[in-house]
Formats: sequence, C-alpha cells, structure tokens
Amino acid sequence: MKTRKNTKAAGSPGISIPKGIVVYVGPNLSDPLLAKMTVLSGISAPVKQAIERQPELGKLFVPVSQLATARQQTQLPGHPLAEAYQTVSAGHRAANP
Repeated sequence: MKTRKNTKAAGSPGISIPKGIVVYVGPNLSDPLLAKMTVLSGISAPVKQAIERQPELGKLFVPVSQLATARQQTQLPGHPLAEAYQTVSAGHRAANP
C-alpha cells in the first residue's frame, strides 16, 4: 500500500494534514465554510488561515481510507480526535454566538 506524505499547516507547529484527498470529520463551521464530511482534494487558503487561528482544526482532516475509524474516534471520550472535535466546536460557538 502506498503511503502519503503529510504537510504541515503553515503557522501550526505539530499539525500535519494528509496530502491527497481528505475528509473533514469535525463539526459544521460557517467560517471557514466547512460541513461535516466535506471531501477536499486540497486545503484552501481560508481553511489554512482557520487552522492557524485554531490548530486543533487541522487534526480533523483525515485520509478517505481512515474515514470510518475517524468518525468513531470523534465520539470516544478522551480520544485526541474527540478532544479536537470538542475544542473546535466550542471555539466556533464562542466566536459565533
């Protein structure tokens, strides 16, 4: 199986976003416009800027091959994906009352 290299989000040390086609498994967001289960073939400038503001957002982009597992992990208390989901969700609610 061929592995894909990750790319670091600019300004977000330690946050790597898989290259290639990814799926966003986080909560629906209005800024940047991202809906849960959005499939992307690259990360747009507005999304990169959002990741710079909230690095946890970058953890919620997973390769398509890991979608089923990642969806389950966002629901597991204490799992890093679940914590990232909650952090992004809380930050979005606070910024958009």
